[in-house]
Amino acid sequence: MESTTRLAKLACPALTAAAARTRAPAAKAQRAAVMIRFIAVILAATAAAALSAPVRAADDPPARLWLDFGLGYGNMNSSSTIVPTGGSGLWLDAQIGGRLSKQWLAGIDIGGLGMQASSGNYDPNNDYQSIYGQTLTNVFVVTQFEPRSDHGWFFGAGVGEVIYGNKSLDNHLGYTKTYSGLGGLARAGYDWPYSSRLHFETVFNYEMGSASLGAPIDKNLKISIASLSFHVAYH
Repeated sequence: MESTTRLAKLACPALTAAAARTRAPAAKAQRAAVMIRFIAVILAATAAAALSAPVRAADDPPARLWLDFGLGYGNMNSSSTIVPTGGSGLWLDAQIGGRLSKQWLAGIDIGGLGMQASSGNYDPNNDYQSIYGQTLTNVFVVTQFEPRSDHGWFFGAGVGEVIYGNKSLDNHLGYTKTYSGLGGLARAGYDWPYSSRLHFETVFNYEMGSASLGAPIDKNLKISIASLSFHVAYH
C-alpha cells in the first residue's frame, strides 16, 4: 500500500506536466526556435573557422594523442510515464585517446546533458546538487573512423555506462541518488583542420540507453538523446 501511495504521488506531477505540455504549443515553438538559432550559430562558426584554416602539409604525420572537447545542444526523450523526464539543454562532450592507425582512433568519451536549468534546482547545502533538474552522463569506450586522417567526414561508435539524475525523485526520496545502466552511441561529423594538429569539428550524436530507477519504482528508464555540437580537437 505504501509503495502504491508513493507511485501515485510521483505520477501526479507527471500527469500535470503532461497536461501542461499539451496546453503550451507556444512554448514548444519557442524552444524549437531557440534550437534552430543555436544550430545556425554552430554552423556559421564552423564555416568561419574552416575558411580561415590554413592548409595542412600532405607529408605531416597525424598525432598519436587524441583530445577532443565539444559544446552544443541536446534533446532527451524517455519512456517514463511515472516520473517527469526528458527535455532539452546544454550538451558537453570530452574525449581522450590515441590513434591506432592512420584512419582509426580509440579512447574514452565522457559526455553529459543538463536539462531544466534553474536556480531553484540548486541546493547550496548539497555538494552533489547541480542547477539542473535532470542530468544524464555517459562514460563510453569509443572508436572513430576517419577516411581521411587530416580532414573531411568521420564516423564513430561507442558503448558504456549511462548515469541519470532527477531532482523530482531526489525530493521525493529525501536524498540525492543517481541511476545507471548500459548505453551506446553513434555519431557522424565533419572535420576542418586549423593547423597540423588542431581541428574544428561539427558533430551529430545519437545515443540510446536505459537506467534502472530502483525502489520504489522498480522500472527501467529507456533513454534516447540527439545532440549537435561544435568541437575543438587535437589529433
